[in-house]
Amino acid sequence: MNGNSIKIGGVLIIIIAAILMTGSVYVIDETQQVVITQFGRIVGDAKKDPGIRFKIPFIQKANYFPKNLLEWDGDPGQVPTKDKTYIWVDTYARWRISDPIVYFQTVKDEFAALKRLDDIIDPAVRDLISSYPLVESVRNTDRPMDTFEVVIKTDAAKGDATPRQVVRYKVDLGRNEIARQIENQAREKLLQFGIEVVDMKIKRINYIDSVRRSVYDRMIAERKQIAEKFRAEGRGEASKIRGEKERELQVIKSEAYREAQTIKGKADAKATQIYAEAYGQDPEFYAFVKTMELYKKAETIEDMLRVENELSRLRNEIDVRKAQIKNYDYLVSYSTITLYVVEVIEEKEELVVEEGVWQKAKNGFVASVNAVIEGAQGLFIGLVSIVPMLVVALVVVLIVLIIVKSKRKGKPKNSDVDDKK
Repeated sequence: MNGNSIKIGGVLIIIIAAILMTGSVYVIDETQQVVITQFGRIVGDAKKDPGIRFKIPFIQKANYFPKNLLEWDGDPGQVPTKDKTYIWVDTYARWRISDPIVYFQTVKDEFAALKRLDDIIDPAVRDLISSYPLVESVRNTDRPMDTFEVVIKTDAAKGDATPRQVVRYKVDLGRNEIARQIENQAREKLLQFGIEVVDMKIKRINYIDSVRRSVYDRMIAERKQIAEKFRAEGRGEASKIRGEKERELQVIKSEAYREAQTIKGKADAKATQIYAEAYGQDPEFYAFVKTMELYKKAETIEDMLRVENELSRLRNEIDVRKAQIKNYDYLVSYSTITLYVVEVIEEKEELVVEEGVWQKAKNGFVASVNAVIEGAQGLFIGLVSIVPMLVVALVVVLIVLIIVKSKRKGKPKNSDVDDKK
């Protein structure tokens, strides 16, 4: 009996000790911080270092709070900008508990802290977004974009109006600067709750439904305008290239035509030369071949007769032309004057030797003989040149005599006929 009581008492002592140990020991890890309270009042400082800690069991309570970064996601809301454009703004932030004791005294838990963040950050966002134009909330810098307006500015001094490309928007602060100002305002107000805002950004900005469609239509129109500009420049460049190609093509065609005509002319000249040589070798055979070619082209007998008549006419004409050519050759040869050109060579003076009587007589005889020979040659040439004229004159005289004799014989017969009547 006594032994069982001892065992039961030992077990109870162990259980009570375990309960006391469990209630008095608490563990803090790297992501936690603890505030100890006793009957609802804070005892001591916040415990931020990780490790094992002790407290009075059943009297003191360990309140755990996260030490890492926490998320806050704002509700998208409709905000008007300074230029009266209504947009949807969606923001987010990262925060942490900087003073667990103040945090415990003011908000106590994470749900209440998020409500405080909503109450402080959302009004700051509305205040700053509505204080600036839309471009300040959308862009960070005023760097040039591919969309621009071309405005015409007139120089009053010079009176010169020249189109210039001017950027439509000008950014003074920018989206990041507005987010930084929102973060600064929220940080100052949240420090009294033991909350530190580490970062705050604008997640998305969009037009409201009533404005979005018109904005999209305007963007589409601008893109179409830019595309049409590129197309117009492309068409102009294409027309320029086609014009240059047409010009080059015309130059190539002209050079090719000139070269072809040159080759054709040389070929025609060569063919004409070959035909002339062939005709000169055997004119009759050449005429016969040409006649056969013409007969091959004739389709009916009438065509052949027509070709034959035409050839006969051409032959007669050729014969007449040949006779005229011979007559012209005769007249040309008859009227030809022969000119002799005698080159006079200046001789050097030589010593004059006096001739004797015999030498003088010999020279005189030779000179008289030469004179007689030259006179006989001139007489012979004159007679030969007159012979054609004498022949023509003789023929004319004979024709005249024949005509006269025929007239004399015809007169008595006519008188006899008159007597008989």
